[in-house]
Amino acid sequence: FGEEFATLWPGVASKFDFVVRRDPPSLTGKFTEPPHVRYNHVALRRGGELQGYAIYRHLQEPRGKVTQLVDFLVDPDDEAGFLSLLGWVDREAREADSDKVRTV
Repeated sequence: FGEEFATLWPGVASKFDFVVRRDPPSLTGKFTEPPHVRYNHVALRRGGELQGYAIYRHLQEPRGKVTQLVDFLVDPDDEAGFLSLLGWVDREAREADSDKVRTV
C-alpha cells in the first residue's frame, strides 16, 4: 500500500462519525505482513488518483466457499465508486465459485 493510500485517508475520514485509521502502515501491517492469510485488493482510480479500495479473500468453509470483504473505503458521497467496488468483489466471488459474500 503506497503513498497514494496516505492521501485517500484524510480526504474521506472526516465524512464518517466513527472510522478506524486507514493509512499505508496500518493497511500493510494488517493485510500484507501476516504470513498465514492472503488477501486480494482492488483500487478504484480516476484520472490516476486513488478514490477508494476493497480488500477481500476467498476461503473454504464447511458449508461452501466464501468470499469475505474485510475492508472497504470510498467517499460515502461517491455512489458510482461504491457500486463499482462492490461489483468488482461480486465478480471476483462468482469467478472463485463462492457460495456467498460475507462482510466482516
